[in-house]
Amino acid sequence: MSCSRQVLLVPLPLFNCTHPLYLPLVADNGIVVFSKTYCPYCTQAKKFLKEQGVWDKVVVVELDEREDGDQVQNYLHQLTKQRTVPNIFIAQQHVGGCSDLVGLDKKKLSELLAKI
Repeated sequence: MSCSRQVLLVPLPLFNCTHPLYLPLVADNGIVVFSKTYCPYCTQAKKFLKEQGVWDKVVVVELDEREDGDQVQNYLHQLTKQRTVPNIFIAQQHVGGCSDLVGLDKKKLSELLAKI
């Protein structure tokens, strides 16, 4: 399946607990997926978003390609109580992981996507 653009690998500064990267990233983008390149659930979630026709609004942060990926994941765990990836935000709301995303009823998913 072709998409309208490549996954955006966000060139963010190194993570710093006093200025968490995720806050402006989530605030400034419609859909943010914190992911790992080798994770099959991450791949499934990204495929699902492509199938929804919103791929052009997705920002993906591949934690395993960042020097501070473990720190970012630990911080996300503190904020969301979710340790696993993918860790997905839509319209500044924490959705959860892949099963949470694909398990959203169509109405709730439509409402979230309408906000972006």
